[in-house]
Amino acid sequence: SISSLSLAAALSCAPFFIPESDEEKKIAIILPSKERIPSLEQFYESSGSESRRQPKNPDVVLLNSNSWNFYQSVGAYELINKDYVNPIHEIKVSESCVDGTIGIETQHFEVPSPLKWVVKEAIKHIPNATKIFDKSSTETRGTQQNELEYSELCHSIEKAHLKAALYERIKGISKCEILEGNIEDLETTAENASLVMEGDSKISAKLIVGGDGMHSQIRDIYFPGEPKTNSYSETMFNFSVELENPLANVHQRFLTEGVLTMSPLWDKYAHVQYILPDNIREHKNAELVKEKLVEEINSKFSAPAKYPTLKTLTPPSEYPPLVKKLVSENVESERAWMLHCARYVKDRVVLAGSAAHFAHPITFQNANTSVTDAALLANNILRHLKEARDDIWEENEFKIDYERHSSKNAHAAGISTHLIRQAYSFNCLPLAMMRSIGSGLAEKLGFPLGDVVQAGSGALTHPLAYEWVYLQIRQ
Repeated sequence: SISSLSLAAALSCAPFFIPESDEEKKIAIILPSKERIPSLEQFYESSGSESRRQPKNPDVVLLNSNSWNFYQSVGAYELINKDYVNPIHEIKVSESCVDGTIGIETQHFEVPSPLKWVVKEAIKHIPNATKIFDKSSTETRGTQQNELEYSELCHSIEKAHLKAALYERIKGISKCEILEGNIEDLETTAENASLVMEGDSKISAKLIVGGDGMHSQIRDIYFPGEPKTNSYSETMFNFSVELENPLANVHQRFLTEGVLTMSPLWDKYAHVQYILPDNIREHKNAELVKEKLVEEINSKFSAPAKYPTLKTLTPPSEYPPLVKKLVSENVESERAWMLHCARYVKDRVVLAGSAAHFAHPITFQNANTSVTDAALLANNILRHLKEARDDIWEENEFKIDYERHSSKNAHAAGISTHLIRQAYSFNCLPLAMMRSIGSGLAEKLGFPLGDVVQAGSGALTHPLAYEWVYLQIRQ
């Protein structure tokens, strides 16, 4: 998963975990037997030419500036092909009940307003909060200024592309061993923790990090009763399309029977996320063929509002370009749900990323909170390693500190996405009018909607400084 690879890359950059031989590595990543490491070469095919490749992978993530700074600090950013990374300036949100579009973009506190002051003051009371509201701050993370400016809300990239760059970086540092196998059990003692693999072989370590995604085996084995889940009775479909014209911003439309989101990729390509409730999922799943799917996406985005004559404070609805054809090799589906573990730490086992928390996917926040988890955990591990104690892995201080800060992000992302999903789940006219008027007032009064989105995507406790960068400078 993203959290595991990101953590391994950060720890590998520090002057610790030096292997005594080429055969013995201090950091290991365990891959399920069926998972294959994506090749970075495929993401450089046709790069720079007039006819760039089609997006083959339907799974796309939207990374904020914190995540890009992290990947620059571990050396993975330089390996990513920028031809296939797309800047996103704004998210345009509309609904099928009343006419209007809400624009969410990155904002700065240049013009005083009471609402901005309230949010800014609230952030001050969060320990180690990132200065997301002060883009002109001279406080940096010890890296050079990222080429991707803070004026962008986020950037889209295929998840396989990101993972391929991380694998390549980890392989280049040569401190991490990548193993394959299926986990059967997990055992801990006072001295170490061991993974019992298929075939009764064991892999022992001082610390095991369960960053194996929302269907985590580590969590299911060692954290019985976890996680607390909230099923929305919805299924999410992911696929890539070619449009009639290039798409500049994210378009999201809340429908009476689901949520439809289109995110820009390179050239005329885009990623589509279509969330449908279970009562029509089987019917829609049977109809997910290329011709009908394209027709349905176009009709859902361009259909007039149920009450188009009612004008509110928001600008008129804006529609994305028409879909020309489906281009991804397959349509991926996943249940839309929210989970959160009460505990991330137990003995010598730590949960990270989607194994510990997962928000409803409508806001694309899970990748960013996973990166923040990796940064927080790496910082805590390296701070304690600097003190050169006999066995820092026995101590709970750094684990609990990680858990406290990670859970703040998880709650921010989980609560914000849950409130958004619930707010748009009621389609009666009075509530639709209240939504539209409230959103319009927020825009007119200068409420920092873009910064709130950033706060809910891991920015609340993302570290202001990276220990691995500091240790490199000290060397």
